[in-house]
Amino acid sequence: MKAWVFGDNIDTDAMVPGRYMKLGIEEIAKHCLESVSPSFASTVRKGDVVVGGRNFGMGSSREQAPEALKHLGVAALVAESFAGLFYRNAFNLGLPAVVCEQAKRIRAGDSLKIDFEGKIENLTTGETLPCEKIPPPSCSSCATAACSRSSRSACDAIRPRHKERARRAAERDGRAPGGYRHQR
Repeated sequence: MKAWVFGDNIDTDAMVPGRYMKLGIEEIAKHCLESVSPSFASTVRKGDVVVGGRNFGMGSSREQAPEALKHLGVAALVAESFAGLFYRNAFNLGLPAVVCEQAKRIRAGDSLKIDFEGKIENLTTGETLPCEKIPPPSCSSCATAACSRSSRSACDAIRPRHKERARRAAERDGRAPGGYRHQR
C-alpha cells in the first residue's frame, strides 16, 4: 500500500470539485484532489492509502468524496482526525478510515501495512504507529471491518467511541463537546 500524503483541513470540495457534481462518479473521480495534487486521480493505484492530517474531509457532507476515493482504488484512509460526516460516509461506502495521531510521521510514497486492530506498519521506515482500532461489524450482513456498513444501525459499534473521542478532543481544545473531532 503506497501512501499519498496530504495536510490538514483537506475538504470535500478539494476531493470532489462542485463543478463536476452533476456527473457520474466515474467522471467525478477523474478530478479527485486535482486542486492539491493535479496528477493524483491518474496515478493513484488500487490498494494505495490516502493519509491526511487533522480534520480530513471537512466541509460539505458530499458522499461522493469518499466514493470517488474508493472508485479510484484507494484501500484505506489514515488521518489524525476526520470530519464527522466524512468519517461516517467513508464507512457507509466500505472505505476504512483509521484515526492515527501520528499520521504526520508517514511520508509520501511510504509502503504501509494497516492492521485494523490498532497499528500501522511503515514498511519503508520500519516504524510501527499506534492507531485506533476499527471495531468489528455489529450486524450479521457485514463480512469484515471494511464492510459496506450500508445501514445506520450497522455502525452502532462505533458510536460509543465517537462520544469518547469528542469528549477528549473537546477537553484538549478547551471547548464543549459537540461532535466527533470537528476542528475549528
